[in-house]
Amino acid sequence: MVFEAIAELVAERVEKDVSEITPESSFKELGIDSLDTVELLMNLEDKLDMEIELDDEDGTLVYEVEFKSGNMEYDYEIDAASGAILKHETEIDD
Repeated sequence: MVFEAIAELVAERVEKDVSEITPESSFKELGIDSLDTVELLMNLEDKLDMEIELDDEDGTLVYEVEFKSGNMEYDYEIDAASGAILKHETEIDD
């Protein structure tokens, strides 16, 4: 569900077919710059009803993404410059 939502927004932004967007795709590879990233994240917040924060972790800007779906809770850290997923966790929300 989450990856599909991200892939749809990214595909629309870069005018590609959604099947061309993979979990391994980086924003840099897709030609998405920092301004595009901010706009995509705002659209994602709206689409999935989630919170996204930009933090500085040891000199690296990182988006911290947290959301719930059903009884699952998801946490991601995404490099703000490259779009690479640095860390992700999934757990059952009690």
